[in-house]
Amino acid sequence: MAASSSSGEQRNQTRKKREISKLKYSRFSEEMQLEKQRTMMVKSKYMRMLKKMDHSAAAQVDAQHYPEHLKHLYEEEQQDFDSRVAARSARRRAHLPPVQEQRVKLTAYQKANEEYKRISNERQKKHEDREQRKKDKEEAIKKYKKKKWQKYRVLMQKTKKGQPRLNLQIDHLLKEIQDRMEASK
Repeated sequence: MAASSSSGEQRNQTRKKREISKLKYSRFSEEMQLEKQRTMMVKSKYMRMLKKMDHSAAAQVDAQHYPEHLKHLYEEEQQDFDSRVAARSARRRAHLPPVQEQRVKLTAYQKANEEYKRISNERQKKHEDREQRKKDKEEAIKKYKKKKWQKYRVLMQKTKKGQPRLNLQIDHLLKEIQDRMEASK
């Protein structure tokens, strides 16, 4: 008996766990949230529509429906309202930059395209800089090797008997010393 009751309890626990996970992870709860969002959105749109209708309905009332003895008051009030609206719109326009200077909102594609162009321009500039540095480096190496080769040719000259030509070496050393003196001035 004890074994069967413990297995029954285990079944109940697993059943409860399944139900909890269904509630937790089911689409039902997501659908409920989405439905609430939809209803809130519809309500807000409806309220906006009512506000617009009230303003438009008030503007559409004809002067014919006003009582004759109060007609002048309604007309003054309408003129006052119109002047306030005009002043408000003028203040708004004063704070806005001119139409030509306003930036147009870009679409995601346009933003991505501009970003791509900017990055490709940067890469192109880096590539050109790298090529220029490489060219300068190669020229400096060529110049150095040429100078080194001339120095080697002068210092390695030998007489017919194979002895070094000391007069050329001394001339070369003198020239180097004079160059250094001029550079230090």
